[in-house]
Amino acid sequence: MKGLEDPFISPVFASDEILEKMPPVRIITGSEDPMQDDNWRLLHKLRGLNKDVKMIVHQHLSHAFMAHQDLKNYRLYIEEACELIRELVGIKADKDEKN
Repeated sequence: MKGLEDPFISPVFASDEILEKMPPVRIITGSEDPMQDDNWRLLHKLRGLNKDVKMIVHQHLSHAFMAHQDLKNYRLYIEEACELIRELVGIKADKDEKN
């Protein structure tokens, strides 16, 4: 399909020059995500450029699993994503905080 190799659709197709300018990257994915290969390609490409990148893979979950509020452990997945965001922006979480 035309456009699938557009880096704005899939950053795995971005040039090294563009990827070198990216901020730290965090990827949360499910092992059953049909885009899993692209996730791994992007991770390896960024690591090859010595970028700050981390990926967390949750077993037996598919694409956009965090959009399903009825999913078992949903709250834990959201808390994990929030922790990664805090890490990126340098915010220390209050361990006594109750949501």
